[in-house]
Amino acid sequence: MDKFINWLREEGRSSGTIKTYLQVEQFQKWWVEEKAADSFDPEEVTALDLQDYKQYLIQHARNKRGGRLAAATVNKLLQVIRTYFKFLTETGAISHNPALKIKSQKIQNRHSSVRWLEDKEKIRLLRKINNPEGAKNTWHYIRNKAMVYTFLMGGLRVSELADLIILDVDLAKRRLTVHDGKGGKERDIPINDDLFQALSEWLDIRKQSPGEIVFPSQKKGKFTLQGIEHVVGKIGEQLGLEDFTPHVLRHTFCHDLIIKGYPLQVVAELAGHEDLNTTRIYTMPGEKETKKAVNSLSLGDSF
Repeated sequence: MDKFINWLREEGRSSGTIKTYLQVEQFQKWWVEEKAADSFDPEEVTALDLQDYKQYLIQHARNKRGGRLAAATVNKLLQVIRTYFKFLTETGAISHNPALKIKSQKIQNRHSSVRWLEDKEKIRLLRKINNPEGAKNTWHYIRNKAMVYTFLMGGLRVSELADLIILDVDLAKRRLTVHDGKGGKERDIPINDDLFQALSEWLDIRKQSPGEIVFPSQKKGKFTLQGIEHVVGKIGEQLGLEDFTPHVLRHTFCHDLIIKGYPLQVVAELAGHEDLNTTRIYTMPGEKETKKAVNSLSLGDSF
């Protein structure tokens, strides 16, 4: 695993991505148990073994709440497998790659993997974060408000927000720069009026040197990804919103742009998507639209 980690670093993968790829240990444990082997031997893994593991993930594996894994989660774990066996093949640890034919699980609709805020939910959120009444700590309130706006109006990933430094936020040019996005890509994101106001208010009380991170934790150090998710999750709890995460805010950013009629290429550029198919998921109907369609099928007029 140490060699795998070093290989991932040489490939330019971020620490967050590397942590995800270490989930290959779940597959190793499953294989040992299935084969009743003394230890994991990658040379003995076959394409059929990987197909069996895929079915295990789809049918038997459970998430923390005891439910089945979402198709997107299954596909992430399968990508972990592909990357791991690519590493083993390239480094000569195995003579053939059994993961070449393993395909992702097809996602029929967005409900299994992607959630964005409906209009009523977004209104509730904006009312909440723009109302300082009851805030115990002004510094925390203004920081958290700016974080939410950066996700909602900038579409950043959690890791991208955590890595932002003050030099990346150019209020004069109204531009926010992500230097190390997914795949190591850099992109510029225009700052609209709402985000400008939130960031201006925050940076005015932040008052640190240009090289400092934009959003520090309570201890004034760099936020962990889990720490950011905790802050956003707490806001969701106060609003009574389920599955409220930074990624939901990012999805809302992408979905709202699509709804306003902007081309896929524009949304993909702003979100840092490498594949237009990733962006295309936001063109699918939401839960509200599908419920409305089904509820319109009334048999009352037939009698």
